[in-house]
Amino acid sequence: MKKTLALVILFSVLAGFLLVQPLGSIYAQGEVPPPTPYPGESDYVTFEALDIADEVMVGPYANSYIRFSTPDSWSLQPEGAKIILEIETTARSSRTFSGDADGYSGALLEVVLNGHVIDTIFLRTGAETIELVVPEGALYSTRPDGQHSLQIFLNATIDCLFDHETSVLVKNSSGFSLPHNNVSPSPNITLLPRPFYKKASLLPEEVILLLPDAPTVSELEAAMVVSASIGRMTGGEQVVSVASLGTITPAQKENAHIIMVGMDDSLPVLNEVSFLVNQTAGVSDGIVHMAVSPWNASRVVLYVGGGDENGVLKAAQAFSSGALRVGKHYSVSVISDVAESVEITEVADDRTFASLGYLSQTISGVGYGALEYEFMVPLGKAPAGDSYIELLYTHSAIFDFDSSGANITLNGEPLGSMRFSEETANQVNKLTINVPDYTIHPGRNVLSVQAEFIPLDYCSTLNDAGLWMSVNDNSLVHVPLVDANQSAITYTHDLGLFPTPFINDPSLSDLSIVLPAKDVNSWDIAAKLAANLGSYANGKTLQLSVFYPDDIPAEAQADNHFIVIGRASQLPVLSEMADIMPARFEAGSDMAIEDNSMITFSLPEGTDLGYLEFFASPWDSTHSVLTIMGSTPLGLEWAEDALFNPIYQPDLRGDYVVVHAEKAYSIDTRLGLGVQNLSATAVPGAIPTLIPDNVPMTSYAYQQDWVIIAIGITTGGILLMLIGLAVRALFKNRANK
Repeated sequence: MKKTLALVILFSVLAGFLLVQPLGSIYAQGEVPPPTPYPGESDYVTFEALDIADEVMVGPYANSYIRFSTPDSWSLQPEGAKIILEIETTARSSRTFSGDADGYSGALLEVVLNGHVIDTIFLRTGAETIELVVPEGALYSTRPDGQHSLQIFLNATIDCLFDHETSVLVKNSSGFSLPHNNVSPSPNITLLPRPFYKKASLLPEEVILLLPDAPTVSELEAAMVVSASIGRMTGGEQVVSVASLGTITPAQKENAHIIMVGMDDSLPVLNEVSFLVNQTAGVSDGIVHMAVSPWNASRVVLYVGGGDENGVLKAAQAFSSGALRVGKHYSVSVISDVAESVEITEVADDRTFASLGYLSQTISGVGYGALEYEFMVPLGKAPAGDSYIELLYTHSAIFDFDSSGANITLNGEPLGSMRFSEETANQVNKLTINVPDYTIHPGRNVLSVQAEFIPLDYCSTLNDAGLWMSVNDNSLVHVPLVDANQSAITYTHDLGLFPTPFINDPSLSDLSIVLPAKDVNSWDIAAKLAANLGSYANGKTLQLSVFYPDDIPAEAQADNHFIVIGRASQLPVLSEMADIMPARFEAGSDMAIEDNSMITFSLPEGTDLGYLEFFASPWDSTHSVLTIMGSTPLGLEWAEDALFNPIYQPDLRGDYVVVHAEKAYSIDTRLGLGVQNLSATAVPGAIPTLIPDNVPMTSYAYQQDWVIIAIGITTGGILLMLIGLAVRALFKNRANK
């Protein structure tokens, strides 16, 4: 029986190995639901909404910092403003506390908002919810960028005095209740991207590009330039949607900031907007004009357009500079010539912290502290190499030098670190750190000095003021700049390399987007794509082009990369690409034909599938084509999600991807890898219509036949062995009798 059991186990293991098949699937992450409001608090926003995780603070001392901003449409009201902390305190001690002290941890929690001490809390052990009233003076930011700063400081001195350990879990269900009145933002185009976007906003606001129902190709091109511009102004963080006059809903008008793009006579809705000034402009002049929205006074309308197509394109390109020149009023800019309407500020190679507006600054106290310095790189400029940071600093002499130090980062990228020692204490030190070009971004750059001070004695009374580091205002940033030029081109057609090569040109001038003439869904996907690509661009202005699929100029065919978006039946240009595409489409059909498959499956028209294909341009093999397509509108949305959703990125590879629901299937048709029919794999239950007589030994189909045959032979052999053992055991039993 033992032998029989062993054979059964062996059979199970072999069958398990043989049945395992490579799925090649990638699971999409569902959208995170909005946080649940604090009971009774309609203005409550959780830490989780700011992408802040639960944090454990460990005694005797610990600091936690949170930064956030509020929309320009909020006027904070002091009455009812609260900080709600959901915490859980754990205290382990060899001592027993009695009387009134029972239940208390012996630790304190100090809460500071914008430099104002809100309260000092005596912490009880266990879970508790603490509501802190915020005074009016604490509602105003003291930072140059306007962000609010919340500091939570754990003071568990008791851990120094006794055999005692304290930890506090600050849950991300904690948050802010900030009653506010909705007010009208200032329609000031020199503050762009405000009021559309503020970094770490408690409540990001929707932005909609509003187009004519039948935009000209120039109007659609201008809209894509505007979307790309918002992408680079916000680092790709602001989501932009597209609607036409016929598809926008009253709710969208009321809830969103609206950017109208087009010629003035194609946007009759402009008559509903009350601009502060009646600006006159020539027919071919561009105009960028902002006003309070007529549908919601806490939102704005921005018009980017002109009297003709040239004016519309001028307005969009000037807008893309992020540096519009205004006249007598800050709400409007008239563009007769793009170069003259853009104010690009020249900056010196060497900029001291003092010249950037910063005095000498000091970090002090136990634990973590940080200093930040902002500097700008004008759009259209790029680092010339040999950049460096020169920090002049001093520090005290009573650190635990083995455990204390500081890290220096630029835009979140680590540059270097400093180690404190007795030799560097109580004197001015100079630290020079080389800065790689890739860490320097067009526009706003943030240099951060992040220090952690560990004392020799956690219980010393000198810790608050005696642990310190000061950065002198004569420290400097050395960043030589040159005009941005096209970077090296990459021709490898692998979706894992996206967005290369479409971002090689700093102005995106060698990129063309091909869109159907009457498909708002495709326009919306293109706008999100443009915003993503725009976040990489550092040219003075953005100059990507847009074409309809039946009218692509020969010059563009020869010189540009292409991104084609839509359903195949809307894109006649695909007929010119069929011979080189990883999967082609029959005229009038939205279902891909996978000629590289060893088995062809029949899928009905209307099956929801998304397609991504990446291949050499049929007009010039040194350029590339990316197609983002769907068999249905839903399939098209799935294809877009596969391209941009980070959950797909580790396995997004090869030149052909099929997406169905929350799975994506990727292969590289050039290497003969994955010759199975991906469309059928994505939609189980399809019926095979053709099986070739001779299937190559390397094909997936052949491997499946081998698996079935192997399982059959193995199963039969084991069954025969089991029967033989049973018969043998039977004869032995009879013989023993």
